[in-house]
This record gives sequence, structure tokens and C-alpha cells, in this order.
Amino acid sequence: MSRKLSIFALGIYKCKIRRQNYKKKLTYTSTMNKILVEHGLRMKIHMVLGYSRPTINEALAGRSETAIARKIRLYALRNGGVEVPNNN
Repeated sequence: MSRKLSIFALGIYKCKIRRQNYKKKLTYTSTMNKILVEHGLRMKIHMVLGYSRPTINEALAGRSETAIARKIRLYALRNGGVEVPNNN
């Protein structure tokens, strides 16, 4: 019983570390503008380009400046997305 409990406790500890690292990533502020898209365009980007939904959300919110993010943003703008200023 104690072995199972210690494995469970170790899993919780690792989960807490992952959450802390994830929160650190979210504190990054960017100067890029947001891109607003119509309902369903995020799913279309997911289906056509094959990137995960969190990656698409980060790119459209202007929090990511990678080559993939630029590709997602360009696709969104060409398919009816509107760029708005980011209020940071």
C-alpha cells in the first residue's frame, strides 16, 4: 500500500512541476497583435495545417513568434482573420 501511495505522491509532484513550468510560459508578454477569426476557422486550421489547438491558440493570440506561428497567422489572415491591437 505504501509503495502505491509513494508512486501516487510522485505523480502529483511531477504534475505540480509541469503546472509551474506551464505558468512560466504563459507569463511571457508579446507585442504581436491578436488575430480574430470566425467560428470554425481554428478547427479548419487544425485540420488543414495539422497543428495542435493550443499551438493555434498561442499563435493567434500573438504569444508565439515561431515559424509555425507565422504560418498559422498568415493562413488565418488569408481566410478572413482580422488583426487587432494587443492590449498588454
